[in-house]
Amino acid sequence: MNDWNAYHYFEQSLGPFRNLSSLSADEAETVTQKIRLQGRNFASRRPTDYMTIRRTLEQRAYEQFVAKGGKPVQSYPH
Repeated sequence: MNDWNAYHYFEQSLGPFRNLSSLSADEAETVTQKIRLQGRNFASRRPTDYMTIRRTLEQRAYEQFVAKGGKPVQSYPH
């Protein structure tokens, strides 16, 4: 048995498990710009090319998962 816990922090007014990767490129950029302007949390300090980097890394992870026999249900991790 392990002795660790996973936590998911979210804004109560928005609800849990919202994922930028589920949005179109334009929608995700709009949301990340809004987060930057609000400046209220860690995500507001992400670089301007954050979504490009994120999508590249997610695609690489997806390809590696499939190459190892994985059968993803969606095209991005959650």
